[in-house]
Amino acid sequence: MSLRTVFQPELSHYATSKRPLFEGWYCKMVTPRGEMLAVIPGYFKGKDSSEDHAFIQIYDTIRNKSAFIRYPAAAYRASSQDLEVEIAGTRFSSRGISLDIDAFDDQGVRWNLTGTVTFSQLRPWPRSLLSPNAMGWYSFVPFMECNHAVLSFDHTLQGIITDKLTDNIYDFSGGRGYIEKDWGSSFPSEYLWLQGNQFARTPGASIFLSIATIPWLGSTFPGYIGGLWLGDGRHEFHIFAKYNGSSILALRADEKNVLVVLHRRNHIMRISAHRDRAVPLSAPYHGSMQTKILESAGTAVEVELFALPASVPSRAILDDKRLFERLCEIRTPHAAAQASGTELELRGTELVFRDTTTAACLETVGDLCRLSTRR
Repeated sequence: MSLRTVFQPELSHYATSKRPLFEGWYCKMVTPRGEMLAVIPGYFKGKDSSEDHAFIQIYDTIRNKSAFIRYPAAAYRASSQDLEVEIAGTRFSSRGISLDIDAFDDQGVRWNLTGTVTFSQLRPWPRSLLSPNAMGWYSFVPFMECNHAVLSFDHTLQGIITDKLTDNIYDFSGGRGYIEKDWGSSFPSEYLWLQGNQFARTPGASIFLSIATIPWLGSTFPGYIGGLWLGDGRHEFHIFAKYNGSSILALRADEKNVLVVLHRRNHIMRISAHRDRAVPLSAPYHGSMQTKILESAGTAVEVELFALPASVPSRAILDDKRLFERLCEIRTPHAAAQASGTELELRGTELVFRDTTTAACLETVGDLCRLSTRR
């Protein structure tokens, strides 16, 4: 770890001698019609150098398929000055992505994707001296198992990607994008990750949420980071994280639905997600890239932000049975879309934001109930 990469987390850590080590840039692109293509360029250093390789992962919602394409380690190139990554002719930067993929994935399926998409008006996670990115002061801890950085909550897209094998065309012009980076030695054993933008009524709004079991000095604790950008016209950013004193009031998850309620000072954020499909993605886990996790794209997510009349402790919310029951109510996507603007304005709370997206992504791994009970 260097201070430069702490304050510029977009830069590659490839030069470090640490093993095992993974690093990937999650580049999600959504068309105006809601079709999604996620591309993850990255690399993996195993416990032994013979396991080293570069990779490109793909999540294609038109085909409802994913791919893990492995390349020799020598195919990976990254700038030490800026976000510039190249793998076998595919280039990725903060300015856009250019795909030149004609290869077979780890299942023997051929992929042939070409085209260029440019990014503009990137909106990164707010940075400060003591909180250089989404992980806050934890960014300075050198032994974290997995690190996150939100490089762009939301940005506009321009360009086309073509699948030459199926003739499917992704026209991203006027669509919205998101960029996240993850690096470390392993993904957590238990976690929930959710991201969504392209909201129905609020251009530029974006939600990010990560809740995970964090190894710490021989023990573990539940870590969580949530960020809500209220959109182009609001210019408000709300952070709900363990490091800023926020708390998880509720966490419920089953095969189809996820509900999370977070509290910080005089705000409550409620996130309700419903998923119908998922595809496998490769993930790093304790020195191997063989683990498969399931990611759901096209997930329907409703996000609500409430302002309380004054600073109210979490205990008071939990003790207010009627308020808590309504906050924890799981609604179908249709019911969420039909909800009135005052339906949950209880006991003096003010509705600050409510909107839905059907272009969100969701991953859940392990026993999430343990995360909710160990707060």
